[in-house]
Amino acid sequence: MLKYYLSNEDGVLEEKSDITSGCWINMIEPSEEEILKVSNTLQIPIEFIKDPLDEEERSRIEKDEENVLIIVNIPLSSKNEREPKFTIPFH
Repeated sequence: MLKYYLSNEDGVLEEKSDITSGCWINMIEPSEEEILKVSNTLQIPIEFIKDPLDEEERSRIEKDEENVLIIVNIPLSSKNEREPKFTIPFH
């Protein structure tokens, strides 16, 4: 699922209908078509989108000619208090 957000003049995030300059693209379990759309529209390598979808991806910075990918693992708590916290990629 793709959703697009852009801050308005008051700094409030508003949902947009498509990719616009400066927008936040929220991707939740994106389909192959959605991944291709974002990759083609923004002209970024498809791996820059697919790599962070792997829950075991490590934090890193990667550059190509014009793009920079930054993946940071963020901590999450388990729903079960007895299970330890874990991390997932955020980019």
